[in-house]
Amino acid sequence: MSEENTNQQQAEVQTSAEIKVEDTGSQEIQSPEVVEVPWEKLQETFQMREALRETQNYTSEFILQTERRKRRLLAEIDSIERAMYESATEIRNNFSLNSQWTYEFKLPNEAGEKGYFIRKEAPSDTI
Repeated sequence: MSEENTNQQQAEVQTSAEIKVEDTGSQEIQSPEVVEVPWEKLQETFQMREALRETQNYTSEFILQTERRKRRLLAEIDSIERAMYESATEIRNNFSLNSQWTYEFKLPNEAGEKGYFIRKEAPSDTI
């Protein structure tokens, strides 16, 4: 009885894989719904998929860390820039310069040299 079942199953598999001839004369290969693929045949593709996943995860983590560092650096730049302008305003106020007038603050190129406030324009109501 088990031989009959085995033979019947083999006949069904062969039938599902046979070439079907259509009325138009062209041939179409019928494929079974599930085809097992041995590990040896798919191992390389499987390993490539795993390498792709690892590379994608590494890239995601790298970009995330880079964006966090970039955000910290930009925040630090902004903080230093604000502090620099506040310091320059404080220096201007210490020299009792008119806050209505526009000055350019020339910082020295080397430490220990003098800097200058250069008046650029006066308010239009004083001219």
